[in-house]
Amino acid sequence: MKNCRECGKGYRLFRKTDKIDSKDRQVRQCTNCGTEQSEETPPLGMQFNYPKRVFYFDIETAKMTLNVETFQLKQYSNYLSYKDIVRPTTILCWAGVWIENGKMGDVIGNSVWPSETKKPQGDDKRCATLLRNEMHKADYWVGHNNKAFDTKKVLDRFIVNGIPAPDLVDVKQQDTLSLARKYFKSDSNRLDYWMQRFEATKQGKDAMTGEDWDKAKAGNIFALWKMLKYCKGDVKRGAGVLLEMENFLAGGGVRLFK
Repeated sequence: MKNCRECGKGYRLFRKTDKIDSKDRQVRQCTNCGTEQSEETPPLGMQFNYPKRVFYFDIETAKMTLNVETFQLKQYSNYLSYKDIVRPTTILCWAGVWIENGKMGDVIGNSVWPSETKKPQGDDKRCATLLRNEMHKADYWVGHNNKAFDTKKVLDRFIVNGIPAPDLVDVKQQDTLSLARKYFKSDSNRLDYWMQRFEATKQGKDAMTGEDWDKAKAGNIFALWKMLKYCKGDVKRGAGVLLEMENFLAGGGVRLFK
């Protein structure tokens, strides 16, 4: 039994006599409200139905800077000391997109200014505040590995910068990495690999080198612009992967956004 797109109840296949030519035809009719389901109308599980505000986002961060003194290169611990941190990990840029009814809006984003990232500790407060304002409006946060990294990292930057927390009570999260691991056995769960698997998301990915990352952290405006463009591209294609997963899973009755 499928589900009616009008009331969500089950519908079945019936034989019905046409009023014009008296020919019998098969129709799908809801057993609850009587609404006929056309051939073009998929069951409720196949509908993109976002009653909530869904925000897909990604961040790019600067590597932390350490000052390490040692008597020898061989280390006997797997970890360095927090006392060696000279500059913490900061946000260099973020990008996000709102998804409604299975369609993406325009990709938005922001990066730190050269004068901000050139400060000894890096200053991502202005940039992070803009991200917080978007997150606060959402009912769902989505990304690739966002549960383990992006969300926790931005919350960490919020508390350090004295930025009020976004709504943490009603918000829910979906993670395309978690979905990939839960429902599929792909050869790789890296986002880049998943992007290559669908026509809508396989277009060329912008390249960022380690040198670009260092230049962006140092405040090179061209490197910061390049990183923001790179991040926006990842968000657009990553959200495309999300929609592919959502469409497929909805066919099996799994609703990601309730």
